[in-house]
Parts: sequence; structure tokens; C-alpha cells
Amino acid sequence: MITDVVTASPASGAPPRDDETSWTRRVRRLALVALIVLVMAGPAVFVALRAQDGSANFADDERLGRNRLTAARLDIEPGDRTVPIVTRNLAPGDTATGTIEFTNAGTLDLRYSVRVGAASGADARALAPWMTWQFIWIDAGQPCPRAASNGLTLDGAQLVDGRFISGDSRTGGDAGDRILRIGESDVLCMQATLALDAPNSVQGVTLRHAFIADAEQLDPSPNADGES
Repeated sequence: MITDVVTASPASGAPPRDDETSWTRRVRRLALVALIVLVMAGPAVFVALRAQDGSANFADDERLGRNRLTAARLDIEPGDRTVPIVTRNLAPGDTATGTIEFTNAGTLDLRYSVRVGAASGADARALAPWMTWQFIWIDAGQPCPRAASNGLTLDGAQLVDGRFISGDSRTGGDAGDRILRIGESDVLCMQATLALDAPNSVQGVTLRHAFIADAEQLDPSPNADGES
């Protein structure tokens, strides 16, 4: 465009030669203005087109915190107060004591039962009938009573094949099941007494019983957060 203006001849109706410089300058100035306007208008048109082109595709992004689901944990554990009965020199008339603390270490309220496993050990069945067992439940933090008069008393013959001493392991609530909320504990106090008239034949005989807790969650609430 500027080149054409610079090379235009007087024969095309241009002014005389002495005015050529000023005329050329005017044309050049107009051409320059036209170029500047065009250059300036270019981005304006471009922006308008971009806005018009993008108006149908407006979008918004929101990032939310990560959703996370964790399964609950059913966990009953022996607590710090657990002291099994271990004696190697039990004489007729002697009583050995022990405790088992049951702690809900999980993330669900639970109910549980307790059973005594079958007697084990060499000649254990010979010693079992001469033993008397007493069991009493106390709250965590309370001392075990010296006499379990208000507890459960069983002779060894009743335990020799194993049995429940509290509740039942069948699914659902049963008579005698114990309830533990999250973080709670309770304690089973135990006393084992060898009969005064135990025969010489049981000397040196060892008797072992395992105590097993069977736990299950309480009936679940309608909402995991406890909301109705």
C-alpha cells in the first residue's frame, strides 16, 4: 500500500512536481493512519470474536475434598489388668486367682460371650473334677472381691469339655451377652480352688483351660454417622 503511493506518477492527475513532496507526505500520512487503524482494529475484532466464540462454552471447575470410606473394625482385646492363673505348686485347699480384662479396641459397639475351652494337659481329666471355679464380673477400675458369692460357681467336671460362662456365640443378642461400647472395658475375676480331699494321684498333674471371647457388632444404626 505504501509502495503504490510512493511510485504514483503526475500523469494520473497528481499535483505539479514541486508539490509532490507535500502531496506524497499527505498520502503517506493517510496511508499510515489507515495502517495504524487497521492494526489497532485487528486485535479488537479478534477479541470480540474470541468472546463470541467462547460464550457458548463457559465452564467452572470446583475441586471437592476426596471422598473416603473406611470399613469399621470389630476388635476385642485383653486389657492391661489381664493376669492369667498360673500356679505350679497348688496344694489341697489352696486357691489361685486371676483376672481377664476385656477391652473394646475397635470402632464399633459390640456384644460378646465368653466360653471356657476343653481341659488340656497330661491327665487333665483326672485333676479337673477336684477343682472348683468361681467367676464374677466387675467394672474396670474395681478390685476383685475375695469371695465371689454373687458370681458363677462351677466344679471342674462342668468345665472339662468346655462351656459358656457368659452369653452365647450365636448371632444376635442372647441371655448373658455382655455389652461393650467403643473404648470400654470390663473384668472377669477368677478363682480356682483345689479340693481338700484331692487324692495323691493328682500330684504333679497340669490342667489348662483357654478362655475365648466371641464378639459381634451391636445391631447397626440406620446411618453410619448416627443420624436419623
